[in-house]
Amino acid sequence: MKDKISLLFINLLTVAFILAVINFFSNKIVDIYFVKTADTGGDRSYLINYADDKDFAKIHFKELSEGSTLQYSPTVGWSRIPVEYKTFHVDANGYRIDPTPVDYKPNSKSFYFFGGSTMWGYGVRDNETIPALFSSISGIHSYNRGEIGYTSRQLIDQFINVLVAGDKIDAAVFYDGVNDIYVSCDSHFKIGDNLKTNSIRSAAILAKRTDVLVLNLINRIFFDGTRKLAGEILRPLSDPKIDSGKTKSTDGYYVCDNLPERAQKVAERLIKNWEIAHDIAEAEGIKFLAVLQPVASIGNPKLDHLKFPELDRELLLQYKFVYPLIKDIIQERGYDWILDYTDIFSRDEYIYTDFAHVSKNGNLIVAKQLYNDILKLPARE
Repeated sequence: MKDKISLLFINLLTVAFILAVINFFSNKIVDIYFVKTADTGGDRSYLINYADDKDFAKIHFKELSEGSTLQYSPTVGWSRIPVEYKTFHVDANGYRIDPTPVDYKPNSKSFYFFGGSTMWGYGVRDNETIPALFSSISGIHSYNRGEIGYTSRQLIDQFINVLVAGDKIDAAVFYDGVNDIYVSCDSHFKIGDNLKTNSIRSAAILAKRTDVLVLNLINRIFFDGTRKLAGEILRPLSDPKIDSGKTKSTDGYYVCDNLPERAQKVAERLIKNWEIAHDIAEAEGIKFLAVLQPVASIGNPKLDHLKFPELDRELLLQYKFVYPLIKDIIQERGYDWILDYTDIFSRDEYIYTDFAHVSKNGNLIVAKQLYNDILKLPARE
């Protein structure tokens, strides 16, 4: 009897081990091939953008992928933990810094820059971000308050956090649009969500119940990854083709191209967030600029060095539907404090490293244009 029980126990352990291994590798496959995150793209050091800087690029993208450097942060959702890598540095408050000395002008003003990963500087050195380059061009103290994945709603919270901290701000720049569409046109999110809304909500619910936590732990160890992988593999088989020739699973991932009402709401929400930030700045006596940032599907950028998979092409299509709506609202309301940079990379130069991120030459183009535009604003009383 004891031998039978021992054999049963060994068999159960073997089955559990096999399930855990299959689940582990299923999760890895889903993360690599199916799940989109704020840090998509992986190692891009092979791109022509980094032909003269391959060593940096290899180290940079490796450091970006080394585990999670995020932590929960009230109001904005998440922020960086302090790190000192070879290719980027984050201070104690979670902000990316440029440790390079700058010869600032006497009595230099303080300009603050808010945005997502393109403002944060995904793919470039500390001194090659938009704020850092703006600082070196202008001699003005420039502070990078961008964060990977942030939407315009999170930028408002970030802006308020800076004001509440008592920091002196002479001008604020919001550089966004890409992440609002990236998230709000995704069928897995509601309009106004951020990239981690679903995961944070799930974690909060699970944390309330011990029994659910135990079941969730079992699920994560043995079944979750396998189930997700099976779902991703079987989804195209269960969805019929549609007239466009794309699978329903791909076309249904991003929906603003098929739902005009949703596209309009996404555009209006972005503008509304900018209006709120502008009103706050006005009340505080701060110059304010909002910039509709460039994306690869708008204008005529050089893209022959990039290959976009079908899901990325579907994502790029969303901007063709939503960006014109944003531009129409800007024109109708006559907002001279909102700038359209969507055509700024239409030149014979390799700039994009994916659908929205750019190499240092792109950041330099933006920094120079911002310098020309922001100093045209009338002085605040």
